[in-house]
Amino acid sequence: GYAQHDAQELLAFLLDGLHEDLNRIRTKPATEVPSGDGTDDAAVAALSWQRHMLRNDSFVHDLFWGQYKSRLECPDLECGKVSVTFDPVNCVTLQLPHDDEGAVTVVMRHADPARRPVRYSVRVSQGAGTVEDLRRKLSDVCGVEGERLALAEVDRDRGSPKSVVSWLKPGARLFYSGNSGLRMGDGLVYAYEVPNAPNEPFG
Repeated sequence: GYAQHDAQELLAFLLDGLHEDLNRIRTKPATEVPSGDGTDDAAVAALSWQRHMLRNDSFVHDLFWGQYKSRLECPDLECGKVSVTFDPVNCVTLQLPHDDEGAVTVVMRHADPARRPVRYSVRVSQGAGTVEDLRRKLSDVCGVEGERLALAEVDRDRGSPKSVVSWLKPGARLFYSGNSGLRMGDGLVYAYEVPNAPNEPFG
């Protein structure tokens, strides 16, 4: 969200402020950023850093500054021009891993009435997760073939086969488009072991 972006801006602001207050160079000469054609990046990087140091010299700079390489290539095949520059940087932005999966709690009821119901937490993609995805992953953890699992939304207060709110079709999406939660309302997801679950269960 925005909190991470604001924290990065605050860090960059503090580093810049500390560096400028402690900068040993009082009169800054005009400099030009050199560019290369990609044949000798080390020389271009060294020259860029040398010119940058003509305007910046502090212990904060020594600890936190580095160089960021930029490479531009002309898309025209006849041109083929390449421009490489090295820019000073004190913050590197990295993409954080995004967990696109959401946990769905499923109560498994086996065909054998002597077996007690088991509650599983199954992780399914929030962006494109379907009932069939849930059924397949549930099959992996409970050991029952996916073709023998019928999924349904069940009244939260009762949880018996007679209180089924709706049977879930395999191709139906599990989550809202906004990833705000399950499509089901106040119900629970139950899985029933049956002889052979049809693709379009119970209409």
